[in-house]
Amino acid sequence: MPNTKAYLTDLQGVQKPEFKNSCKGVGCSFRLVGCISLLFFTVIVCSSIVLYMFMIHMEVSNVPPCAQTLKVPYSSDHLLACNGQKELCAKPYNFVAFATMHNAFATTQEGFFVAQHRGCIRSALVLGMRAFMLDLHLTHSREMKICHFSCAIGWVSLKETLDIFKDFMMLNPREIVTIFWEPGFDMKKDVTQALLFEWDDLFGAAIIESQINLLLPRVLYVDVWPSLSTMIEKGERLVMFSGLYSPRTMQGVNHMKYSIFQTQFSAIDKPRLTHACDKVNGILRPSDLLVVNQFTRLSTLGVNSASTEWLGHGFLDLDFFKNVNREPYFSERVVACARMHNKFPTFVVVDFWEDSDIFIVVDKLNNGSLRL
Repeated sequence: MPNTKAYLTDLQGVQKPEFKNSCKGVGCSFRLVGCISLLFFTVIVCSSIVLYMFMIHMEVSNVPPCAQTLKVPYSSDHLLACNGQKELCAKPYNFVAFATMHNAFATTQEGFFVAQHRGCIRSALVLGMRAFMLDLHLTHSREMKICHFSCAIGWVSLKETLDIFKDFMMLNPREIVTIFWEPGFDMKKDVTQALLFEWDDLFGAAIIESQINLLLPRVLYVDVWPSLSTMIEKGERLVMFSGLYSPRTMQGVNHMKYSIFQTQFSAIDKPRLTHACDKVNGILRPSDLLVVNQFTRLSTLGVNSASTEWLGHGFLDLDFFKNVNREPYFSERVVACARMHNKFPTFVVVDFWEDSDIFIVVDKLNNGSLRL
């Protein structure tokens, strides 16, 4: 049996190590401040992510599921209407206001994390959105996909999207729909002429394969647009604008550069958006259609200003978080842009359509209650 007493006596003789504090002076203070700052920053970032996820969950929970049917539930008195209203039938296409989805593919219901809408395109069509902005990319694998910047962070199928529009228009023969196609090349830096032609060829092939081209106008309307009733009677109920136009562009597709002009789309906050009615670039032509972009950079980051409005008031008063899609500001700004250019605002563009007053503003424009 070991001698426990002797062992304890030996331990008492062992010299305990001394721990010296090597942190002295200003350098130690800087390091301490740095650690605290890093910890504070980490807490802020993590809290922001949790708050963002909670906000998305609450918003999505308030949005009905993606529409199963694309049939618009019109009453019997709308059977001879145009886009849901008889009063619109006699109006030329360029004097009708269309509720427009910016980056319409980027929805939470379509699986996008950094989404610019919660409700999907199907629901938007059924509930009244009639114009859609879509970024169409030729990927590195030579596929055509609808995405933003890079298809690696999320995309939707071109074929499935075209099928949605075709099915909707077949089920609703009195509806006119507009699509804006913005070409992209999946962040490819060197875009050659051959790539531009390839994009146009694949785009045209997809349109023809879907048979949605049968709804395009036989001729391009520039100076004089027909009435909605004329377009419906002729079966020309689909209007397309493309940001890429070449000798290979299919018949019936309008060149965006020579057909529309749009207000600035990079306003940082609400005060800057108020003064962002000027044209993005180029020269205003009498035949151009006015596109009013009613969103700020906040929504392009996937944040719905309707949920951050409280940060824009009270003691914080942060302009970056103020909501721009509610009345009366919404219609006041659209009217100001229309007066500045002496143009009817044919397309009013929003992010987070389901949480905005877009339908109220468009109805006011179409029934003449807003003085332009």
